[in-house]
Amino acid sequence: MRTAHVPVVVVRGDRELAATRPPVAFDRVVVGVDGSACSVRAVGFAYDFASRHRAELTALLAFAQQPPDALPPNRGWTFDSDAIDACRRVLAESVAGYRDHYPDVVVHQNVISTEGPTEALLTAAVDADLLVVGTRGRGIVRSTLLGSVSHAVAHYAACPVAIVR
Repeated sequence: MRTAHVPVVVVRGDRELAATRPPVAFDRVVVGVDGSACSVRAVGFAYDFASRHRAELTALLAFAQQPPDALPPNRGWTFDSDAIDACRRVLAESVAGYRDHYPDVVVHQNVISTEGPTEALLTAAVDADLLVVGTRGRGIVRSTLLGSVSHAVAHYAACPVAIVR
């Protein structure tokens, strides 16, 4: 997945897409949004997929309740309520340009506070037909210390996962 230059879709379990079976229906697509360039490409992929399959789209921005500092403790950290408004703006801006190109797609925007984005995406995708995430390109050191959301959801999501670089 790290070296792929095209979106990678991970499908496991009983969702076989063999030519001998009838086509799989897709009703709900979830896309993770964080405002990065990769996230914007993931949103574009999710909109296109949802449009082609007449599926509803849930755009989810999950922000950490505490900063993701790998080393120092987070003592005395207080939550700034303006952060929620900032997250809503980021989410709205991330999906805004695609609404004109895909007017047929029903979009639900969710901003949630969570311990981490991985858990939020896995929870949101429990009844989804596809989960779409971007890669942030943190590099090997930061990914090792902080973890990779795309790597985690590819391994633990109950539904197929599309990873957009």
